Amino acid sequence: MMEWTDVEKLANNYYIEIQENNMEEIWKDVIGYEGLYQVSNLGNVKSLSRTRKTKSNGIAYVKERILNPRMGRGYKNVLL
Repeated sequence: MMEWTDVEKLANNYYIEIQENNMEEIWKDVIGYEGLYQVSNLGNVKSLSRTRKTKSNGIAYVKERILNPRMGRGYKNVLL
């Protein structure tokens, strides 16, 4: 079974290969989640920056970030 450190090493190697090949990453909205999530031609998924309500009825700013994939049943996946 693969450990998370192994997955991180693979991911880092993958990103290094992409940078060396100078591939341009193109982002498109995820259908049904437009304005919240985007997926790239390289297989990355990111959540877009937005504001949300807190439990105390305040406003919190959520920064844009690339989601970390998890392994499940032999496939990488992310939770939206």
